[in-house]
Amino acid sequence: MNLFPNSAAGMRLHDQAHALSERHWVFIWHFSQTDAVFDGHFPHQPVLAGVFLMEMAQRAMAHAVLATDGRAVRLRRVSHLRFFNAVFPGETCALTVTWESAAGDDGRIVAEVRFAKGRTKVAAGLLELAVVAEQVSANEREGADAV
Repeated sequence: MNLFPNSAAGMRLHDQAHALSERHWVFIWHFSQTDAVFDGHFPHQPVLAGVFLMEMAQRAMAHAVLATDGRAVRLRRVSHLRFFNAVFPGETCALTVTWESAAGDDGRIVAEVRFAKGRTKVAAGLLELAVVAEQVSANEREGADAV
């Protein structure tokens, strides 16, 4: 699902994904000097737009929940998202996502997201996700793993 259809040119799911435990994942992106995500934002001083960080977090969480619980989710709300430092061309950005448990009776999952480049904090906040499909087939799950 593309939450931000006009902003995702050149966006990829991730370069690496690691499940540290069932509900604690790390995603890595390596941005080249010429990565398309920097096009037009800003000329002569490119920086990764905050909307891309939100898109990255939403896509990563959808991937992790599908792989872990077999459920498809969509972004419902972003809370307390704070930006601390920018991501520039040539840098590597890591996203750590954690969530306490599977969706409750209300069908929502609240996840903590933390972006960093090395030891430098980039952004942090909470994502609330809504379950849109309770169980996804094994074939659909394998397709998500291949992305």
